[in-house]
Amino acid sequence: MATILTSATAVQAFVIRGNQETGLSPALKAGIVLGLALTLPLTLISAGFMSSVGSHWVGGAASDAGGLSLMGWARDGGDLRVAHFFSTHAMHVVPAFALVSAYVFGANNRRPVMVFAVVYVVFVAGVFTQALAGRPFI
Repeated sequence: MATILTSATAVQAFVIRGNQETGLSPALKAGIVLGLALTLPLTLISAGFMSSVGSHWVGGAASDAGGLSLMGWARDGGDLRVAHFFSTHAMHVVPAFALVSAYVFGANNRRPVMVFAVVYVVFVAGVFTQALAGRPFI
């Protein structure tokens, strides 16, 4: 069910990208499309790996008791939930950056949004690799 739900983001990205009459600025439209489009592959990788190993802990205690407040992420080892969290929320973070970018760099300038999307993918890959190495996020 989670795969079906997440797959909807790719469909939404495709539909919004093809709609010429959204009324959105090019920067904001790019942010929405990129955020939605990135959510599916990033989430499938992080959640799929977590599912295949049967746990989200890598090293450290297999308990949330000593985890970060609010999120519960492990503080004594790697936690794959961090990459999963940021993967799933690409659909929020990238468009939010696009809003700021449209104000700062101009509503027609899509380049900062595209650069941010690439940086965001690198960030998610980094926290995923960090967790696989058994190192805590914070």
